[in-house]
Amino acid sequence: MGSGDQSSLSDAERKQLLDEIRRRAEQAETQRLDQDEQLSAETHPASSGAEPGEPAPPAAEPAGHEPSHPGPAPLEPAAGEPAPPLEAHVEPAASIPFPIPVPEVPESTSRSVESAAAGEVSEERIAILKERLTIAIDRGKADRASSILNELRHLAPDDSSLPDFEVRLRTLTVSNAPPEPPPAPAAEPPPAAPAPPPKEPSGRKSRAAAKKSASEMLEEAYSLYQGEKYDRALKQVADVLALEPENEEALGLQEQIEKAKQISDLIRSEEQKRKAEEAATIPVTEAPPPVPAGGGDKDFWGAETKPLPSDGLDLQPEEKGPVGPPKPPVTQRLAEQISRVTIPWKPIAAVALVVLAGVVGYVVVDNIKNAVAPPSASLVVLPPSVPGEEPGTRYIVEGFLEDLVSDLSLAGDLHVTAVPTVVGYRASATPPRVIARTVGTGHYVQWSISRVGEKLLVQTNLYDTSETEALWVNRMEATPRELAGARLELARGILAALDMKVDAANEPLLRRVPTRNAAAYDSYLRGREMVRRYGRDSLALGAAFYADAIARDSGFADAHAALGWVTMLTYENSSERLPQYLVQSLGSVQRALQLGLKNSEVFRTWSLIELYRGQYSKALERAEDAVRVGVSDAEAQRRLAVMLVANRQYDRAVAVATRAAAIDPGNEASHSVLGNVHQFLGQFVQTGAESRASLDAALAAYDRGLRLAADRSAYGAGVYSDLLVSIQRPERAEQLLLDRSARVANDYVEYYKLARVKQAAGRPKEAWTRDLLTAQMLLQARLRQAPSDAVAHGYLALTHTRLGQFKEAAAANLRARELSPAGTDIQYLSARMFALQRAKAQALDALGKAVRARYSLPDLLDMDLYNLRSDEGLLPVITRQ
Repeated sequence: MGSGDQSSLSDAERKQLLDEIRRRAEQAETQRLDQDEQLSAETHPASSGAEPGEPAPPAAEPAGHEPSHPGPAPLEPAAGEPAPPLEAHVEPAASIPFPIPVPEVPESTSRSVESAAAGEVSEERIAILKERLTIAIDRGKADRASSILNELRHLAPDDSSLPDFEVRLRTLTVSNAPPEPPPAPAAEPPPAAPAPPPKEPSGRKSRAAAKKSASEMLEEAYSLYQGEKYDRALKQVADVLALEPENEEALGLQEQIEKAKQISDLIRSEEQKRKAEEAATIPVTEAPPPVPAGGGDKDFWGAETKPLPSDGLDLQPEEKGPVGPPKPPVTQRLAEQISRVTIPWKPIAAVALVVLAGVVGYVVVDNIKNAVAPPSASLVVLPPSVPGEEPGTRYIVEGFLEDLVSDLSLAGDLHVTAVPTVVGYRASATPPRVIARTVGTGHYVQWSISRVGEKLLVQTNLYDTSETEALWVNRMEATPRELAGARLELARGILAALDMKVDAANEPLLRRVPTRNAAAYDSYLRGREMVRRYGRDSLALGAAFYADAIARDSGFADAHAALGWVTMLTYENSSERLPQYLVQSLGSVQRALQLGLKNSEVFRTWSLIELYRGQYSKALERAEDAVRVGVSDAEAQRRLAVMLVANRQYDRAVAVATRAAAIDPGNEASHSVLGNVHQFLGQFVQTGAESRASLDAALAAYDRGLRLAADRSAYGAGVYSDLLVSIQRPERAEQLLLDRSARVANDYVEYYKLARVKQAAGRPKEAWTRDLLTAQMLLQARLRQAPSDAVAHGYLALTHTRLGQFKEAAAANLRARELSPAGTDIQYLSARMFALQRAKAQALDALGKAVRARYSLPDLLDMDLYNLRSDEGLLPVITRQ
């Protein structure tokens, strides 16, 4: 799913972004080579020039490399978590050029995917080694070049470029060799001993040692801060300030720790107070009376004496003496007893009226309350104001907003409005309180971001829609290096002010710092911007920015998760479903999980991987995990709703789709999915009044989506027009399609749709035949330009079928299937053609293949499949039960 914005980037913008990506990749590669050389020198002190017995200084972990210590076991779920581990472990590529390459695939991945990607991985590795070898030789790094050349000989012993590299390395070795010493001169009297070098002042040494110690102490303070050990962290920072009172980094860290400690103490005190109140409300139960001695089992199973009769229906005890007259029948005795019962009708009626009045009053008051002030556990984070916004900085603001909303969604009881709806109010002059009530929330965040020197100032105000004063005010400053951590601190403060608790399983996600690498975070935010555009070019650029972020900080779990998601979107938008995209997405998901990130984006991507691998039950479980972790993730809700329809869980599908529309009311995609679900039920599952009610609900959802659509003409010509025909309103559908065909005069699809709507509306034959002939002419012109266009052949088969030319239709369909035997679009088109020809068995077969490859509700709702709706075999084919 996405915003539907398919516009391509301009050539100048694309070139600028590609140059930026290449420049960053070259910088990261150069930095990696320097750090590799430094690490090699420290590992072999003899080659680095260190004196024997002198330890080499410790080196930092090289950027873009995996840590030397082993990571956590792949995909082991936490205690109590239902998610099973992934079956494969795939490490994503550290840098991905344009377009996305095929990553390395281990043997544990499925063999079919491995065979498709193995050749390309080897070539990519050899190319990277050649590039690194060239850089090492050019920079005069003989030792480094020799090790790379040995690895290259091992991977490609028959490569034609090896002799040239050997000659260049030999030349470099000779040029770097020290010159031979000259012959020893005649013996001369030994010179006087040189004076010892002047000693460095002790004050300078102590200052350098203090600076190094302060840096180490700050790093330890950061670690203690992340581990929520605030007292020890403050003591460590105090020691640093004792050495360097003007250390800005220490002062900033001290302020952050103090704020975090205050919030933690507040949360702890509130939790203790709540537990005490709960304990006070629990009534003290008295101990039951002791069982009398001697009662035994008879007190439990029954009394020793016979029970006394409670009414006239019980059997009388036997009496000695003459037998009395026979008793009347049981029914007569019942009637006599009932006739003697008097019912107090007036008190009962009075009580019923009071209860009814109370219920009506509650409903009225509740409706009025919600109309004036929505439920309190709801929040919208408005777009921030940026005074003096610099050109090209919007990606920072919107990326920060998107991740902040994701952090707040970790509170399961809080309704947070999704970002697409929020961004729609970016330039709106509507007052913030009115916006909050319009989207149905009880609270709103009004905030601003401004630059103060080298830092960013974030001023945040939290409001209740029924109050004029702010509930919570916060002001924080952060450098680009601290921006990601400042976002989490802001999210914790907002949740504490709203008294919202986060589940224990989600709590670690609010305590981690995603990255402290400013360049990596900048690339990550740029990638977010590209993905929001949702075009083919922008998805590829987004993937490249995420790869650059990973190259700069290999432990940046959010970047790994984002790379997995954009790779999955690329897979869905490709004309051919290439398996290497699934492999790469799987590797990114697994790496994010290994780094401890279990957010909704990770589970959402994982669910689609399982879906396209045919593991439908696992896909549904992962989608439910995504919704559980991020209850306000509208994209996860939409995906889950479609999966529930496929699994025949119709009531849940409607509820989840309705939830997505409530979370993201300003997004056309939410209303479209809700309309698809209702239309599916009305056409395939329900009958009578229920069917009509579902179709009316679908129409209402489509009407809301039409008002929000970026291209209303294209939206109205989709499943919306098919629904209008189903509810006997073809005139409205005809108007929408006439407008669409006038706007895109050379689109054969729109003329085909217009013709079939006219045919369904009972228009004269020459009217709809003329549109079919126009579509046929446009199709033939298209095939003259692109004879291998399988989709055009598929639509030509549909056009021939509607014209009654079945022989020509069969030939065109056969040609389409030959050109794209595994194409999902061709399978859907074939099913539509066979359905029009009433060849139901062939139609169901093609439809089943299409559904297994890609479950598409809009394609299933196409009006060409109308002849299959009454077939008993349709529902088992289009669902997964």
